[in-house]
Amino acid sequence: MHKKINVVMVFIFIIIPTGLLFTYSSTPPNGYTNAPGENNCTSCHSSYSLVTSGQKWDSISLIQNTPYGNGTIASPYSFTLNFKDKNRYKYGFQICVLPINASIGTFSLGTLAVSPLSAGETQVAVAPDRQYIEHNSAGVYTNTYSKSWTFNWIPPVSGYTGNVKFYVCVNSTDDDSYTGGDSVYAKVFTFQVLPVSWLDIKTNYSLNDSKVKLNWSTSTEQNNNRFEIEYSLENEFPFSWHHAGIVRGSNNSNIIKRYFFEHSISNINSNLIYYRIKQIDNDGRFIYSKILSVKINAETDIDMYPNPCHDKIYFKNIDIGSSIKIYKLDGTQIMQTSLGVDNCINLNEIKSGIYQLIIDNEKSQCRKLLVVE
Repeated sequence: MHKKINVVMVFIFIIIPTGLLFTYSSTPPNGYTNAPGENNCTSCHSSYSLVTSGQKWDSISLIQNTPYGNGTIASPYSFTLNFKDKNRYKYGFQICVLPINASIGTFSLGTLAVSPLSAGETQVAVAPDRQYIEHNSAGVYTNTYSKSWTFNWIPPVSGYTGNVKFYVCVNSTDDDSYTGGDSVYAKVFTFQVLPVSWLDIKTNYSLNDSKVKLNWSTSTEQNNNRFEIEYSLENEFPFSWHHAGIVRGSNNSNIIKRYFFEHSISNINSNLIYYRIKQIDNDGRFIYSKILSVKINAETDIDMYPNPCHDKIYFKNIDIGSSIKIYKLDGTQIMQTSLGVDNCINLNEIKSGIYQLIIDNEKSQCRKLLVVE
C-alpha cells in the first residue's frame, strides 16, 4: 500500500532594494556639486569615475540669458543648463554658486530660484551654509537624449561685483532603478556679476539749442565696453527704441566715473521722449538702465505724470469723468475706467511693461504709458 505524500511548496520572496536613483521622498541630498568641501554623485553612482572631460562633458553648457530688471543689484539673472547624452534616458543635476576664491566652508553667493520655464522639474534646496538648485525628486526622463533646465539667480544685495563660479554636477542614467551604469559629470562655469553699478542718471532739456542732455555715473565697472543711448517717442506707435549715440566705457574701474551725452531733437516732433542706456560688455552681454522721460512741451493739451509710473498716474487738463482705456502693444484692452475727482487712476493690477493709453473726450489723445516696478 502506497502512502499518500502531501507536498508543501514554500515560495520565498526576496525583496531586493533597488537603487534609489531620483526617487528621494523630497529632495536629493545636498552638497553634491563637486564644489570645495563637497562630494559628487559618484559616492552612490560609482560604476564610473567622475567625468571632467570628453564629448559628453563638452555638451554641458550654462547659458546666461538676457538679464532683466533695471540694472539694480538685486535684478534676477536667468540661466539655462543644457546637456546631451544619446545613450541615457534620465537626467538630474545640482548647482551651487560660490565666490571666485571659495574654499571649504564658504557660504553660497546670492539666491537661487525656480524659473516658471522649468517649474515642476527644478527645486531649491537649502543647507546651513549653501543653497542649491537641482532636479526634483523624480528626475527628468527624456526621449530626445537632451535636456535643458532654466533657473534664476539673484546677486547679493550687498553689492558684490566681480566673478562668481557655478559648480555643476549632472547625473546621466539609464533609468533602470539601479545606481550602476550611470555617469556623473562635473563642470565649473565662471560668470561676471553686474559689470556696471549705476549711481544715477539725469536728463535735462535745453529749449535754446533743442538738445536733451543726459548725465550718468557709475561706481564700479568691469569689462565695460560702451554705453548705447536709446530713445522712444510718446506719439509713436507701434512702440520702438531708436539709436541716439555711443559713449565709450572705462573697461575696468573701482572709482566713480561720470558720463555725458547730448541728443539733438530739432527734427523730432514729440511732446515727450523716453530714454534708456544700454551698457554692453566686451563679450557682448548687456544690461539696461532705468527709463527716464523728458517733457519737450510743457503746455501740452493733456498731461499725465509721472511717466514712467509705478502704482498711480495723475492727469492735468482733462475733464472729470473722461474715459481712459489702456491697451497692450498687441491691441488687447486690459483696462477701462473714468477719471475721478482725484485726477488719478490706480495701476496696481497692471504688470510692468509698455502700454498704449487712450483718453476719450473732446480732445481724444493717445499716449504711451510705461509701468515699472
